[in-house]
Amino acid sequence: MNLFKIINRKYTGIIVLFLILLFTGCQVDDNDTDFVLEGIWKSPYDSYTITKTTVDYFMDNSSFDGDNGILKGSIEENIRFTANAGVLIIKVTESVAIGNTVGYFTGIYYSDGTNISIRMANAINADYSPTETSTLVAAKSIFTVDNVGNHVSMWGTYTR
Repeated sequence: MNLFKIINRKYTGIIVLFLILLFTGCQVDDNDTDFVLEGIWKSPYDSYTITKTTVDYFMDNSSFDGDNGILKGSIEENIRFTANAGVLIIKVTESVAIGNTVGYFTGIYYSDGTNISIRMANAINADYSPTETSTLVAAKSIFTVDNVGNHVSMWGTYTR
């Protein structure tokens, strides 16, 4: 038998074995999803611009005196409840006519996310004031899946 054929068979077997081990050893991460949260989400009334690190919320003429509602913040945590639902915990960097406190933490809930539509809501209290806290530790205990009903009275529907 030719030495070239022996070497070729040997390496072919190793390559096939490597490929089998490569694909059978992979575990699927429960958080893997085709849904991408980052982007510009719009409704007829307001919009969210979400990057990997920031959220900019804009509502046209939201207050009685005609100011636009603005909420901007840095994303401190993106806690996924399911593959297409969760809460962004943000540290507020700017707030106009929304009522949030700069430097405090609030939540922006999202659900039913696809790559073309999503439902979103800023966390609010029963009196429609923003739900917020001064520490990230407290925010992580407040903005949970169990508290969605306490913080969301109405969802907005947004598209890309």
